[in-house]
Amino acid sequence: MGKKSLLTKEDIDILESWADGYFYKIFYYLEDFVKKGIEQKLFTLEEAKEDLNIALWYAYAGNNIDIYEYYYKVINWMHYSEKNAKGSGAWYYRYSVALTYCSDLEKAYSYAQKGVQEEADYPWGWLNLAKLQYHFGEKEKAMASIEKGLSLVPDDYEFKVLQEEIKENCSLEEMLCHYIKPEDDAFFKNRQMYKQHLKEKMQAVDGVICHEESLQKVKGFLKGNKWQENNPYCTCMVKLDDITVKIVFTMNRAMLSKINMDWLIKEYTDIKDNLLTYDKYDVEYKLQEIEIDRDYQIKLTYYNKKKKLSLVLAKDSNKKVQENHNEHLKNDKEVENLALTLYKRDEQFSYVECWFEDDKIVKHYGLVGDKGDIKKYENCSIDDYKLYLDIFVGRYEKLGYISWREFTKKTLLMKITIEDNEQNLWKEENEAPIYFLYEMVQKALEINVVGFLNDWGYRRNEKKNLYEIDFYFDTVDKDIAVNLVKHVIEVFSMNAKSKVEEVIELAKD
Repeated sequence: MGKKSLLTKEDIDILESWADGYFYKIFYYLEDFVKKGIEQKLFTLEEAKEDLNIALWYAYAGNNIDIYEYYYKVINWMHYSEKNAKGSGAWYYRYSVALTYCSDLEKAYSYAQKGVQEEADYPWGWLNLAKLQYHFGEKEKAMASIEKGLSLVPDDYEFKVLQEEIKENCSLEEMLCHYIKPEDDAFFKNRQMYKQHLKEKMQAVDGVICHEESLQKVKGFLKGNKWQENNPYCTCMVKLDDITVKIVFTMNRAMLSKINMDWLIKEYTDIKDNLLTYDKYDVEYKLQEIEIDRDYQIKLTYYNKKKKLSLVLAKDSNKKVQENHNEHLKNDKEVENLALTLYKRDEQFSYVECWFEDDKIVKHYGLVGDKGDIKKYENCSIDDYKLYLDIFVGRYEKLGYISWREFTKKTLLMKITIEDNEQNLWKEENEAPIYFLYEMVQKALEINVVGFLNDWGYRRNEKKNLYEIDFYFDTVDKDIAVNLVKHVIEVFSMNAKSKVEEVIELAKD
């Protein structure tokens, strides 16, 4: 009899209720289950990872999410429970699938072979084995594995499709472009599925087979050193003039081998020739990191070593850099025509604003630093809104309200540190949660009508598990804005220790 699982019957009932499509729920239920169990000293992380039942559910959810980072999480979790997986074809099948999508094909093949030896009556082990046998040139063995699978699940759709694809000499990547149900498969083939899911599926498949010659062309062009691959991403260091810059491709080596070289040469050359430094707030920043993601988006991180200030900017292919200004500040004319915010300071500091959306005129009013109240006028046209604006401005100007542009604003630099000893805020195999902090601060300033976040930057000191974060924002009230941002950071960092190091009033550009 196997070792008793840490999961209770109640836990398993919950997981089973989500098994038909709620894969994210399963995945994060398990992560939360493990985290709470460790905090309550019910078990250790090692005991949780060795638990066969947790591993099976973890891999089931992660593999079905079908995104590279989750496959990577699975392979880094599963090997701990191998000693308890004897006789479990499902364990070997799920581990082998995750290894396949992480481009470790020889290891995936080895575990697929072990899986059918451990449990010959588990049909999906034969399905996965057949794909890998064919990929490694063993066509006859692959067809025999399909026959074995069909003897266990007669007329199964996946086995039948694979049988035809082998006859047509399809590639492993083509074989992976399928779903379990015929109707889902047709939806995918006809490109009728949600665009984000379609993109993620194709990116996951791109991560399977590495084109070595193409990868070497990328490396030869960049002339980087200290290359790291599949950890989970590919990184290297390059020397650009007198600056040492880290390049991060949010891809494994197989994905990187398929990058568009013409695009990479164009963008990298532009960065090298024009974007090694960036001037703002009377500070010169030097390029520190280039991050290139799978959607061909580029993020540039700049740093001023002397002042210990950082900036994170998005590179636009049509511009030099695209700053992270709030939409309200990007197009003043549009704001004046369609949205308006007014302030009044007497015994209290009040705001009132209005805008037009979805055939509604929306009025938002309250005290600065508070979410306030909202009133909506339904079934309105843009002409109704223009008429309303005249009445709105006339009424509130008589009451002593003035616009954002007339109000005295301050541009602040707020320097924050977060000590992340438990490393909850940084997970390289997933988008770093630190980016959520930017969004939280941005929304908090806007919702409470106290200002706008213009720029931000962060630097991670790995040795000390310390984040140094810089926020640059405009505000109508320094004290309210600073206290609001401090509160957001405390909520965000939870158990991590956070501190406001300095607040500096900056000169206007």
